Amino acid sequence: MKKIMFIAAAAILCLSACKGPALPKTVEEFDALVEEKVDEVKAKVEALEEQEEIQAIVTKFYEEMNELCLKVAQSKFATTELRIQALLEAADEMDKDEFEAILAKLPEEAREDAGIIAKLDSYAAIEATAEGEAFTDFEVDGVKFSDFVGKGKYILVDFWASWCGPCKREIPFIKAVWEKYAGEDFGVLGLAVWDKPEDTEAAIKDLEIPWPQIINCQKIPTDIYGVDGIPHLILISPDGVILRRGLRGEAIEEAVAEALGR
Repeated sequence: MKKIMFIAAAAILCLSACKGPALPKTVEEFDALVEEKVDEVKAKVEALEEQEEIQAIVTKFYEEMNELCLKVAQSKFATTELRIQALLEAADEMDKDEFEAILAKLPEEAREDAGIIAKLDSYAAIEATAEGEAFTDFEVDGVKFSDFVGKGKYILVDFWASWCGPCKREIPFIKAVWEKYAGEDFGVLGLAVWDKPEDTEAAIKDLEIPWPQIINCQKIPTDIYGVDGIPHLILISPDGVILRRGLRGEAIEEAVAEALGR
């Protein structure tokens, strides 16, 4: 009997020791924990010079934060407000089914949250403009998307903004494709989103971007196409069918060359 009691006690102690730090229960606790983790990462990064080491630390941080958000979103001990916040923080790494599965475990009131509604609308927009679907038209200051796409040539569409560092890093890849393939069969179109027109104009000049732009798009095309982050590149066929979404880096030229048969 004593042996059985000892084993049971040891098991309880093990579970207590192995469960790790308690998850935050409120938004305030969560924000404080994230701030603490951010400070730790900053301290580590400031002591390094090698970009690969810095990137590895930053990547690990985002992975750990995403894992934390997933746990918090599914925690029965956290407030509904915090669970909603955590779910939205992790949403970019989920598809619709994964998001819906976690949302189903939250109180029904969560579906009335503006952020949740926006995310569900985004998933619906992505489905409506998925690969294989026809493009959806829109108009900005009298300029229509259909003035450029569905006109008999392949069009690479770049959602970007002047303040977006990753967007600027994609420009050389897009330029390479433009210089190599632009002509009767292929073109590029920029959609300047979430940006001031004057800043967009300045960036176009500084970056020496030669392809046409629809400026001052703001949220219009990103809402329609379910784009939550930029840069986002879409390849559209001559007859207006969406061929590829989410192209980046070397994959841009690979997709264009494949579409053109070159």
